[in-house]
Amino acid sequence: MNKKEKELIGALIGLAKACNVHLKTENTDGIIIKSLASIFPLEENGEELLQRVREEKLAVAPDCATCFAPCGNTDEYNLDELQASGISETVRDLKFQLLNVSHEIASGMVSYTINSTEENISLLYKALCVVSYDVDEERVQTVLKELQRITI
Repeated sequence: MNKKEKELIGALIGLAKACNVHLKTENTDGIIIKSLASIFPLEENGEELLQRVREEKLAVAPDCATCFAPCGNTDEYNLDELQASGISETVRDLKFQLLNVSHEIASGMVSYTINSTEENISLLYKALCVVSYDVDEERVQTVLKELQRITI
């Protein structure tokens, strides 16, 4: 995974987490889906996608950018943190699987082979958030199984 792909994934995670505490706009789902579908390999419009994701996060959570006491809930995630000590190799691998399956699902939604139901889209948000959370193997496996049911 290259630097730009990591940066876009980190921004997508920040946007997904922002939607946990703020209402998403009518554009949020489309931006998440299109960006996830375009990640592996990141197309030439990667910088444009990154900018759109960041702009959407500002639209979803405008006050977070200027907050005097930032909580970190909407921060972009640094994927290099998955390499940090304390995270088991199994959990790290499962989180990368979450990203790969999320990419497959988003690609299917873009090509209309997977339905873009609210439930399916919510699972994409959930998967993105779980990548950044300090959770155990069982929790990551549970979300991965939920996602894999969509692709069957």
